[in-house]
Amino acid sequence: MRWTGLPEEAARPAREAESRRQAACVASACTLAPPGLPLPCPPMIAARLAPLRPSPRLRLHALAVLAATLLACRHSADADTVPPDEPSGSTPAIAEPPAADPTIDAARMFDDLEYLSSDALRGRYTFSEELGVAADYLIEQYRALGLRPVGEDHRVAFQAEDRFNPTISDDVVVWVEHTKDGSRQVAGDRLVTLANGGGKPAYADAVGIGPLATAKANAVRGKVVVAPAPPPDRLVDAVTAFAKHGPAGLVLIGEGDPALLNAAREPLAALELPIAWLSPADAKTWMGIETPKLRVPAGTRMSMSAKHENPKRDSFNVLAVLPGSEHPEEIVMLGAHYDHIGSSDTSMMCRAKDGDTICNGADDNGSGTAMVLGVARAMVKANYRPARTIVFAHFAGEELGLLGSEALADAPPKAAPFAGGKIVAMINLDMVGRLGKDGLAIGGVGSSDAWMPLLEEVGTRELPIVYERAINSRSDHASFYRKKVPVLFFFTGLHDDYHKPADHFDRINREGMASIAQLVADLTRKVADGAAVPYAPPRNDDEGVVSRMPGTDESSVEKRSITPPAPAATERSKPKIE
Repeated sequence: MRWTGLPEEAARPAREAESRRQAACVASACTLAPPGLPLPCPPMIAARLAPLRPSPRLRLHALAVLAATLLACRHSADADTVPPDEPSGSTPAIAEPPAADPTIDAARMFDDLEYLSSDALRGRYTFSEELGVAADYLIEQYRALGLRPVGEDHRVAFQAEDRFNPTISDDVVVWVEHTKDGSRQVAGDRLVTLANGGGKPAYADAVGIGPLATAKANAVRGKVVVAPAPPPDRLVDAVTAFAKHGPAGLVLIGEGDPALLNAAREPLAALELPIAWLSPADAKTWMGIETPKLRVPAGTRMSMSAKHENPKRDSFNVLAVLPGSEHPEEIVMLGAHYDHIGSSDTSMMCRAKDGDTICNGADDNGSGTAMVLGVARAMVKANYRPARTIVFAHFAGEELGLLGSEALADAPPKAAPFAGGKIVAMINLDMVGRLGKDGLAIGGVGSSDAWMPLLEEVGTRELPIVYERAINSRSDHASFYRKKVPVLFFFTGLHDDYHKPADHFDRINREGMASIAQLVADLTRKVADGAAVPYAPPRNDDEGVVSRMPGTDESSVEKRSITPPAPAATERSKPKIE
């Protein structure tokens, strides 16, 4: 657009605003454009396009969206002057289109899901590079929608223990198990580790013997052996010869200089036999072994294993904000975890089957991730302006123990809307892509007395629904409920492909997921428009935080809607499936 009808000083702010708007349009177009389309893409966007191209089908869909984006960017390009009815020196107002009902673009949502659950992302393990690729994809979509980050970045970092990929320490842990007295761990500061067995654990009957050189193979093979320690100058040779008899582990009893003993660690490490040294006094105190004859009580078993340490690693949640117009300090959070369990070569949680090594996690939880993004897209495209702020949240680390949501609930960012704000409600979507005969479960309705009236108001969209009062402990809403935030948990149930390589995109119930997404959009809008949702404590222990799945105990089921009346739906509010 050319702004020739204004004096230079008056025209400058309008030119700058128009320049920023055009740059945003180009950024959106570049994000959506198929490879090879000549657009003046900013370098940062252009450099990141390649890994974000889900499929030929998505590129075809993107062409249509791209055309609409570029058309909108023209913004009266032929206008040379301020319209005659504008007063001289004023900046022309750009009218926003009127708000419409947020309507889920189901085809676009499934394009997102297909990419997020593709082999290229290798199961989105929390501490993998591929989870970063998934985060980049989500961030690009939110930037294209114009949704702001929390603070400077859509990524909100946290640090957590990687409990499923521990590192192996050089030290061993020794447990002693007696028939009568139970088991106890030998204090780590009383042991001197000579070898960790290469990380291979030993658990076997314990037997006491005399000097190592007199040992008989059939008496020690497969046993954890307690023996007197040889002199330090003969230690390595004596133990090396003894190891040929095939013991499971070795505990040497004697007095020794720790410096001399530590010198033996390197040559003994090659034996792949866990070896520890204990003083006679500690052998009696901690193991009940009498010296000097080393009588091991009958029925004693011992375990020896390398100490496993969970390393601290960095990960990140992804947050995007649609600001509230009346109560921006009141936050409605719509969330889903975007991590999964990875592949068999990156995580011990994923077990390969029939040559398939990637646990893609289409339902768990690509479905919830794509649905959160789909609701955000529907609201932006409808020009919806909520009274309360909506935070679209994607959590990492759920599969490792709700790590990301706990980090966010315990230590919210020190930036708007969290700084000075409060989460008034949290809606969690986890495994919402396999609608079946048992229908949709909505858990947590007991966390506020307002939930059921709101849910009945938005209807069922012809879905069979079970409304559960209790709070399931196994997904991210639980982290916020523990902070006395009213929560809901949308869930279509476990299935045979849960945490297996077969959780593929082609097994998603698309019609069901599209209907659930529209229901979630309708409900989120009600809460964001200002509906009061006060926290309610549980009526009893069985309706607080529980491990059982929603709908499995009739005592905490509020209502079942198996054959509900279908609510009237306008053409505008029906989900589009292409």
